[in-house]
Amino acid sequence: MDGGARLYNCVPMEADANSAASVFVRSFFGHDRIDSLLAAGDNDSAMFRGLTGPAPIESLLDRMTAFIEVDGPSLIAAFKAEAAE
Repeated sequence: MDGGARLYNCVPMEADANSAASVFVRSFFGHDRIDSLLAAGDNDSAMFRGLTGPAPIESLLDRMTAFIEVDGPSLIAAFKAEAAE
């Protein structure tokens, strides 16, 4: 779905995965290499854009619950409205 990645990246679990991936690839390849890929608009840049690691795992259930109950419906409504334009 066009634009679905933007909504998907709002999911706390996905944000944590991207943060962990960023920490890994930056430690493996170095900040300069990753920053150059970001500047070039690499297709996978969402995975290594962050500079900090994921939030504590103990907070994930609460963050996912809040996303599903509060953030999710409003994000979906905004996404649908945008798609209808």
